[in-house]
Amino acid sequence: MPGINLSFQRLISRIGTLLLLPLLAVAPQAVPASGTYAVDANESQVYWTGRSEIGKYSLSGVVPVASGSITVEGGLLKTGLVEINMTAISCNTLDNGASNQKLITHLSSPDFFDVKKYPKATFVMTRAIPKGGNAYELAGNLTIKDKTNPIQFPATLQEQQGKLLLKTLLVVDRAKFDVRYGSNSFFDNLGNDAIKNEFELDIELLTQKKK
Repeated sequence: MPGINLSFQRLISRIGTLLLLPLLAVAPQAVPASGTYAVDANESQVYWTGRSEIGKYSLSGVVPVASGSITVEGGLLKTGLVEINMTAISCNTLDNGASNQKLITHLSSPDFFDVKKYPKATFVMTRAIPKGGNAYELAGNLTIKDKTNPIQFPATLQEQQGKLLLKTLLVVDRAKFDVRYGSNSFFDNLGNDAIKNEFELDIELLTQKKK
């Protein structure tokens, strides 16, 4: 399927990025100026990928950033907040527009993210642990469907002509946020219809210093 090929190509690209992270972390980096940086919602994206329990079938798409900010002190990332617009979730890997829309409608329903009731997901960064160079380990609280859970994941912060780019690839367990559809954690005998609890979020946040 074309969608599977696209997802596979994106996965290879992500793996290549992750392999380069140690090299980027030790390379000389410009020291970001202290202050608060606002997330540019138009230039930032969250790419999602969900997978089946059996086989290698996967679907992916985009969910846009609504707003956010990060703070830098003494050249180091300190805190951050990002809000995700769940009402605009999209899929780009199915064969045609009708199939994509059907999936988007389902993802937006109470079976999955119930976006009418819970229009935003949020991540509040509580700690940024420097790992050398531009590498960090971020810790904070992720809220989806009004369920909040702690989460920790690696990230990089790069200075780009006065702007800061925060990038990460993290894995989220949807069962912790009561997203039940197709989950072996909540239903028995799903067979080939089972969907993995873990889904990936490939995040790129471009930020600009507030004046």
